[in-house]
Amino acid sequence: IYVLDLEGRFIFVNKKTEAVLNITKEKIIGSTRVDFMPKEIAAQHRKNDLKVIRTKKPKTFEEKNIEPDGTHYYLTEKNPLFDSDGKVYAISCISTDITKRKTAEEAVRENELYNRLLFNKSIVGLALCRMDGSFVDVNPAFANLLGRTVEETLQLTYWDITPKKYWIREKEQLKSLEVAGFYGPYEKEYIHKSGRLVLVGLRGRLIERNNETFIWSSVGDIAQRNLAEEKLRESEERYRLIADNTADSIAILDMNLNYVYVSPSIKRLLGYDAEEFMVLGLKNILTPHSWQNIQQLFNEELELEFFGSAEPDRSRNVETEQYCIDGTLIWIESTVSFIRDDDGKPKNILAVSRDVSERKLAEKVLLESHAKYQAIFESTGTATMIVNEDTIITMVNHECLDLTGYSATELVGQKWTRYVAPDSLQLMITYSELRKKNPSLAPKKYEVKLINKKGEVRNTLLDVGVILGTKQRVVSLIDITNRIQAEEEILLANKKWQTTFDGMKDSVFLLDRNGIILQANKASTILFSKDSNDIVGMQCHKVIH
Repeated sequence: IYVLDLEGRFIFVNKKTEAVLNITKEKIIGSTRVDFMPKEIAAQHRKNDLKVIRTKKPKTFEEKNIEPDGTHYYLTEKNPLFDSDGKVYAISCISTDITKRKTAEEAVRENELYNRLLFNKSIVGLALCRMDGSFVDVNPAFANLLGRTVEETLQLTYWDITPKKYWIREKEQLKSLEVAGFYGPYEKEYIHKSGRLVLVGLRGRLIERNNETFIWSSVGDIAQRNLAEEKLRESEERYRLIADNTADSIAILDMNLNYVYVSPSIKRLLGYDAEEFMVLGLKNILTPHSWQNIQQLFNEELELEFFGSAEPDRSRNVETEQYCIDGTLIWIESTVSFIRDDDGKPKNILAVSRDVSERKLAEKVLLESHAKYQAIFESTGTATMIVNEDTIITMVNHECLDLTGYSATELVGQKWTRYVAPDSLQLMITYSELRKKNPSLAPKKYEVKLINKKGEVRNTLLDVGVILGTKQRVVSLIDITNRIQAEEEILLANKKWQTTFDGMKDSVFLLDRNGIILQANKASTILFSKDSNDIVGMQCHKVIH
């Protein structure tokens, strides 16, 4: 869900939008789609926005976006938002991912040979024509009604095969078609090649192809109606056989949410016989919360139907908790769509349901695992961050905030190179590149200098590990600035002591408890005419005597 101003800038996004764009809300707000999408895709989205702004009416569009795992398709409902003066000041957008459905549809469309075979073998006459009546495509069944070949028929127009007595009526049908998007069913006559009239029944609808509007019509010889109806009954029986034996539960409800059919597979799903399940009714099968969600979804769909702002073939996925016959609860996922009458109006609801309890349990375990991981991450006692292969910081704990002085918002989404002192930067970049090739090529621990928010240089000891199965790294940082300073002070004190020791004019030895010389000053080497290396390690009395 997101909201855009009239210039196409984001003014609100929810967490799902952040996840889809893989960008934080702070970066999205104030930006336009061009900042996150290919220009041509962003332009199409913007074109759809302008239609809603111009018409001041809700509209639904099918839109796509290029994401890390490939192209995703969305069904986006766009609604104008009005100010107190009735002017549009923004549009709200609700996008539903329909990639799976779209992929399935595209797979069928890509099989052109199969579609053409169905088209040519259909016993129903099928025709595609332009708005001026010229034919673009017809199947053999349609041509046979006219006593012609397909090639002969394509040379004609719709008006060539329609007796003049129907012309006024046909023009009225065209007007209705332009308004409603479909026509029929109704009966008329066609002119056969022999000159005789053929009584036919037909219906059709407008379709869009390559930005051009066409009329798609199905036509049948009325004399063959009984045969067609018999074949239809046989087809319905086959579908009923499939429904009765499928693993998923199939149900049909009326527009009052009462069951009119439930497949026998409900027995395997919930333990009820189909008849018993239908008597219980939807409300008694669902938990109160799920029943409330179903009512809300149903009302939303009825509103879409009222405004005509959604695809008629759309479907919705909904998850509900349902009672089994033994009183236990399981999670059910249902794909729900409308069954429409000849006028395109919803007359029933089709629901195909399956048990997703195991998946929901896995999701719960995953969430709990994530919570545990987050707790451990925050409780390590060491400054820790998660970094992508491209050096972008994705997560930091509180100790990391204390070490750097920055807030989580200031760190997450930034490259870690921004916070490295110049004299350590090249070293870190070199190790990062080596780690991309092979983690073992770069040292796991090494010292670098970081610059905190105050501009102070802090010496840190880094411990870097690659998260298995990912391209992310876990980086732990220990502030060793005080230790480094202490070591430097000790070295300086030793240097001063050595200078004082060597500067004494008298011969001075430093002995252990056994009288072994540990160190001799310069005056001793001169007095005894020996190098300090020769003196060190000797018994003191042997040197003096």
